Amino acid sequence: MFGDAGGKLADVLQEDVNRVGGRVELIRDFGAWLLEQLPWEAESLPAAVKISRDAEFYDFYLKSDFQSELVPELADLGFDTAPYSVTIEDVEWNGHFGP
Repeated sequence: MFGDAGGKLADVLQEDVNRVGGRVELIRDFGAWLLEQLPWEAESLPAAVKISRDAEFYDFYLKSDFQSELVPELADLGFDTAPYSVTIEDVEWNGHFGP
């Protein structure tokens, strides 16, 4: 046992801390503590992991040359039939994967 219900560190562990210096914090619910430490809000650990994965991909995507190859299809722009001429000057992505 690392400590008691009141949050006091077990005596043998407290002696180790006193000897080497520093600070120890007992965490009773690691998942809840971890969620509190995140720089973003998430309702659960799986949601936090999803947000992290999406952010990692988004960062990779923005730093890659992959996005320069993306051009929307004319039907996606609302044309039922192909126009004679279309020029796409800029494509922006809002960072979301869904509608």
